Amino acid sequence: MLARVRALRPLHLLAATGLAAPLFVAGALVFGPRPDEIATRRELIGRPGDYVGAESCRSCHPDHHASWRATHHSRMTQRPGPQSVVGAFDGRVVRYEEQTARPFRDGARYCIEVPTTDPGGAAHRTAEVALTVGSRRYQQYFERRQRGSSTEYVRLPILWHVERQRWLHLNTVFLGPDNPDWHASAAVWNENCIFCHNVGPAPHASGAFGARDAAIAFDSKVADLGIACEACHGPGGAHVRRFANPLARYARQLGGESDAAGGDSICDPADLDRERSVSVCGQCHGARLPSPFERIDEWFSTGPTYRPGERLLEHVEPITPATPVHGDGDPELFRLRFWRDGTPRLTAYELQGVLASQCYRDGEMTCLSCHAMHAGDPDGQLRPDRPGNALCLQCHTEIGRDVGAHTHHDPGGTGSNCVDCHMPRIVFGV
Repeated sequence: MLARVRALRPLHLLAATGLAAPLFVAGALVFGPRPDEIATRRELIGRPGDYVGAESCRSCHPDHHASWRATHHSRMTQRPGPQSVVGAFDGRVVRYEEQTARPFRDGARYCIEVPTTDPGGAAHRTAEVALTVGSRRYQQYFERRQRGSSTEYVRLPILWHVERQRWLHLNTVFLGPDNPDWHASAAVWNENCIFCHNVGPAPHASGAFGARDAAIAFDSKVADLGIACEACHGPGGAHVRRFANPLARYARQLGGESDAAGGDSICDPADLDRERSVSVCGQCHGARLPSPFERIDEWFSTGPTYRPGERLLEHVEPITPATPVHGDGDPELFRLRFWRDGTPRLTAYELQGVLASQCYRDGEMTCLSCHAMHAGDPDGQLRPDRPGNALCLQCHTEIGRDVGAHTHHDPGGTGSNCVDCHMPRIVFGV
């Protein structure tokens, strides 16, 4: 079983922070031709299971397509280019632990000169960026490596901090001590980022089953790079085929017929019950393992089994401080990702926070109570119709009648800001 060969891989990847933890340092690889010679935009695109891609939605839903395009979800995974790369590839040297890297442009190519791991060879080599991940807080960069028939995208050792407008070494942005090993945070996109930063991920992992260091090969595909329409609404093939007929579209508009009435499987999270609605966001915004764990082989082959509209907890088990660590991993791996009261210390554990919240357990709160996927400032996607404390006071109406009596501060001041006390800035990575 693949899970037995790479026992630590799924634990790191599925319990990752916003910056996926390293799974292994890739072995010797043969570098393939430059991406501008071999990699087209569709190299990673494969759409089994009735996925059709976001562009199929635009003709009928141009407004929703445009509002999605404005979000960071749409830019989660991208090919490098002037519109996608936010880091300063200007040739300036980045120093860390007595070694250096140098991001620079070579015509249309984005490259990073990085230290080598070969003690007898050149001190540096040039890596070409083939994928970018992230665009809001950090942007990470991945190079394409070819090993026989296996195509892997491996994370390069420096990232761009968007808010601070500076380069940082990956070792300095994880929850843990710094590490002088420049390649300690190497990770493979095919077994990490692919799961949450794309639509319909299918790693298509295969390999020699035996020793722990056996090579695993990838022929990975996704329905869309980045977080697109079908990540939240489900595979849209049946929906597209049905409404390709203009008469069906007119009937829908005039009669208000629901998708379900026509046997359509498209999902609107706003129409789901509380558990299923939270599941849509929790499939990525919640570190998790397959349930049962033995399904890990399926995940690394054809991808996660959950689809929007289903109950997520029938497919996965969220990570908790008590989650056992399989293989020879650090036994403290998961416990240290939570505060002593069980609340998450890391970003990408939002599902755990929601499930523990009294507002969810005893109330009607869902992610959409505060967030809007097609409206508001893209940086937080908070509902523009409920600014500030109105997000909380929509339910806590009694407190809203006299906010000062509850906070003992000026009702119009920062001391009466609900989230400053109830959602303090204690999460690493946000």
